[in-house]
Amino acid sequence: MRVSWRSRGRSPLAEGVVGWRELAAPEGLRETPTHLELADGRVCCTLAVVGYPREVSLNWLEALFAQRGEYRLAQHIEPVDSASALRELDRDLRQSTASLMLAQATGRSPDAEDDSAARDAQALRAELARGEVRLFRAHLLLTIFARERQELERRRKEAVALLEGQMLTVRQCLWEQAPGFAATLPLGNCALPVPRNLDSRALLASLALGGTDFALSQGEVWGVDLRRHSLVTVDRRRLPNGHILCLAASGAGKSFWMKNLLSQAALCGRVVVLDPTGEYGGWCSALGGRSVRLDGEGTESLNPLARPPHVPHARWLAEWEERLSGLLALLGGPDVPPPAAVLRQALQEVFCGTGPRSLGEVAGVLGRQGPSSRVAARTLREALGGGLRSFAGERPLSAHRQPQVFDLRATAAQLPAVSSAALMLLAHHVVDHLAVPGRDAPLTLAVDEAHHLLEHPATARLLEVMLRTGRKNGVSVLLATQSLGDLSGAGGSPQAARATRAALTNAATVLLLRQQNAREVAQLREMYGLGQRQAEWLLNCPVGEGLVLAGARRAMVRILAPDCLHPLFRTDPPEPPTGAPP
Repeated sequence: MRVSWRSRGRSPLAEGVVGWRELAAPEGLRETPTHLELADGRVCCTLAVVGYPREVSLNWLEALFAQRGEYRLAQHIEPVDSASALRELDRDLRQSTASLMLAQATGRSPDAEDDSAARDAQALRAELARGEVRLFRAHLLLTIFARERQELERRRKEAVALLEGQMLTVRQCLWEQAPGFAATLPLGNCALPVPRNLDSRALLASLALGGTDFALSQGEVWGVDLRRHSLVTVDRRRLPNGHILCLAASGAGKSFWMKNLLSQAALCGRVVVLDPTGEYGGWCSALGGRSVRLDGEGTESLNPLARPPHVPHARWLAEWEERLSGLLALLGGPDVPPPAAVLRQALQEVFCGTGPRSLGEVAGVLGRQGPSSRVAARTLREALGGGLRSFAGERPLSAHRQPQVFDLRATAAQLPAVSSAALMLLAHHVVDHLAVPGRDAPLTLAVDEAHHLLEHPATARLLEVMLRTGRKNGVSVLLATQSLGDLSGAGGSPQAARATRAALTNAATVLLLRQQNAREVAQLREMYGLGQRQAEWLLNCPVGEGLVLAGARRAMVRILAPDCLHPLFRTDPPEPPTGAPP
C-alpha cells in the first residue's frame, strides 16, 4: 500500500527544475512503510531515539555530526511542569520501592535495574524539589537522505550503528515516515509519540550546540563549524592570552577574516591596525574610525617622546634609552649608537628642559655632545627629514576615536631600515598611549604582513616583548602573514628567531587558511599535531575556510559574515589602468 501526498499546483517532476523551496519542503512525496520517495528523486527515512544511557558526557553526539552525507537532526524540547514531574517521580519511586521490597520478602535477589532506577529517581526528586534542575520532554529525530534505495539502506545502517554505539535505543518510524519527515522540517511540530524526559544537564549535553568545543561561549564569531554545523566563537578573555596568529596563502581570505574579527573587537575594546598596503582605510571610515596616513606630508605628525600619564619619569627615561639605541642601530648600523651614558645624558637634558620634547631636539642635543655622538645625531636628523618625518611632531597620539588605522604605504616604500624604524616607533607609541593594563577589553593591535617586523633585530625584539608581556600590559596582538616561511625565514638574526618562537608558542589562538606549500603544511602538522586529513585539507580547502586551533580545541570553520558587509570586508584586486590589457 502506498500513500501519495501532493500539494496544489504543478509538480516539480513535470518542470524538471527543483528550487530551494522544494528542497526544503517538497511539493510531492510518496510514503512507504520504511522510507519516503521525494519529488526531486531522492529517498529518505527517519529514525527516532527512544532510549538514552544512564549517563552522557559533553560532545556525545560528535560521531553523528562528523558523518558524511546529507541528513537532518531535529530536537523538539518541551518543558515539564515541576509539580507534575514531582508527582510522576513519586509514582515511579513507589513502584521501584515496592518491587525491591517484594523481592526482599520472597527471598529473591533485588533487580539491579529497579535498584538503580530507585536511586536515580530519589536523587532527581531531591534536586527538582530544590530547584537545581528542571525536566524537559525531548524528541531526537534523524532524517537521512540518499539518491537511491541501496545507498539509503547503507547509510541507515551506519547511522544506527553510530547511535547504538553511544548506548542509545533507536527505532525506525515504520508507517510514520511522513510525520517523522515533517518533524525534522523547520516547522516546530512533532506528532510522533516517542518523547523522553531529560533533566536540564542531560539536555544541555544532548543539544547540537552544546556538544561542540567552541559553541555556547562569549566572544567573537569566527564562522560555522563545517563538521558540527554550529557557530564557532572564540572568547579570548578566557584563554591564556589574547594573541592570534593567522597563516594564509594569498587570496585565501585573510584580510576578509581580519576585518570581520576586528569589527567585532571594536565593539568592546580598542582596535589599531598597522596597514602596510592601505586596504583598511575604507573599512575604518565605514565604522566611524580614524585613518591616518603617515607619509610625512599631511597634518598628522606624532611625538614618540610624549610620556603617558601612567608611566613614571624614571621608567620612561630607561625605556627610551633602550629604544633610542635600537633606533640608531637600525638606521645606521651597530657602530652608530654612542655609549649608554651619552644617550642617558641627552635624554635627561631633553626631558628636563623647557624646549619641545621631540626626536629633533634629541638629535640637536646629541650633536653638541662631542665627536662620538655627531654621527648618531646626523643619522637621526636625516631620518627625521626623510622617511621618519611623521614622527618629528610635538603632539602625542589622539585616542578619542577608534578603530584607528595607520596607512604605512609611503613608509613601506622607503629603505627597509627606515620602514622597520617607522613600524617600531609606531608600535611603541600605540602601546604607550592606548594600552591600559588590567582592562577587561584589551587593545587589539593588528599587524598585517607581520614578516616586516622581523626583518631587523630591533623590531623583532619589539614583537617578542609585545607577545610575551601583552596580557600584563593589556595588549592583544593579531599577526597575519602569508606563510610559515615568512616567520621562520625572516631576518636571520637571533632576535628574529626568538620573536618567531614567541609568535608560534605565545599565540593562544591560531587560524590556518589555505596553504600553498606542502613542506610548510608538514611543519604545521608536526608543530600543532594535525591529522592527515586536516593537513591534506589545508592544501585544497576553498577560499574562506580554514582550521581554528585554540589550545586542545580545534574546528574546521567557514568564515561567516553578514552579506551586507561583504563589500566592506572583501579585498578586490586593483583595476588595471585605462588602456592596459586585461
